[in-house]
Amino acid sequence: MHGRVGQCESGGRAVAREGRERVVKIVETARIREPIPAVVCIGVFDGVHLGHREVIGGCVEEALRLGRASAVITFENDPESVLSPERRVPQLSSLEQKRRLISLLGPDYLVSLLFTPELAALSPQEFLDDYLLRTFRPAELVVGANFRFGAGGTGDVEVLRGYGSLHGFDVAAMPLLSFDGRPISSTRIRALLGEGRVSEAGRLLGRPYALAGEVVAGSGRGGELGFHTANVAVDPALCVPCPGVYAGAMTAEGREWPAAVNVGTRPTFEEEGAVWVEAHAIGMDGVDLYGARIEIVFLERLRDERRFAGREELAEQIAADARVAVTVFERRLGRGRGDVP
Repeated sequence: MHGRVGQCESGGRAVAREGRERVVKIVETARIREPIPAVVCIGVFDGVHLGHREVIGGCVEEALRLGRASAVITFENDPESVLSPERRVPQLSSLEQKRRLISLLGPDYLVSLLFTPELAALSPQEFLDDYLLRTFRPAELVVGANFRFGAGGTGDVEVLRGYGSLHGFDVAAMPLLSFDGRPISSTRIRALLGEGRVSEAGRLLGRPYALAGEVVAGSGRGGELGFHTANVAVDPALCVPCPGVYAGAMTAEGREWPAAVNVGTRPTFEEEGAVWVEAHAIGMDGVDLYGARIEIVFLERLRDERRFAGREELAEQIAADARVAVTVFERRLGRGRGDVP
């Protein structure tokens, strides 16, 4: 397999620069009448981090080299939520985000399988028969070196190679990408977010971490203090950084603005309660966002959440946070307020 790759800081490999989002054909396996010739990659790809981009990008590059279509097979939901529901872990991307991030890497086809107990019970051969060969006629299959599949995780790269030799395709196992001497993984990124280390998490993702959700009504206290905020209803299945105040960005109505983002329980006004995600977009005034779907980007952690003596002290701190957020936004993203991201 030949692929165009770039060098990662740690000495690992990283996929060459991705392109603009493109139209990717979403394939429904039940409607396929004739398998599609393609170079195919398979993976969960939660968060579509640098290691995932290496696999998907390698698939796309190989397809271009062979003059074939490229295809990605992934899952709509987290397989672990089915295999071990008591150990369910928060996800780094929604299905919508995952599809968009994969599309930026340029594949021609995308299959999103619903992981069910029935699918989990399939043997490695049954899974490949039902979900690979019935959908695609692979010229090559690309996976991560640690890819496991089939009932009990009994399928691995060697099983894939044996199956490929019987069905006329090669298997390329991409080595795990490392950063600072440790493998990049979704588990490692979740741990960083849980500690509020959003900048480090962003380095492993290859982009800043972001959450999307609908703007819902809040308490209105931000407006009373002179700082209107957007309260975001985040899917509880997604990973939220630990409580604190962050410099970030808010994307709404096709434009991006610097934002001071608060994740927490509002300790100045409330004794306890659910975790809130709210963003004060600097310079975006007079826009009614209720009911709109926006994206919150986390760039750097500024401080812990804490209780203030009163409204005046809190307002002064919010103003200071906003000033720092603008500086971080312009330094990290190199854009001005209200630019198209």
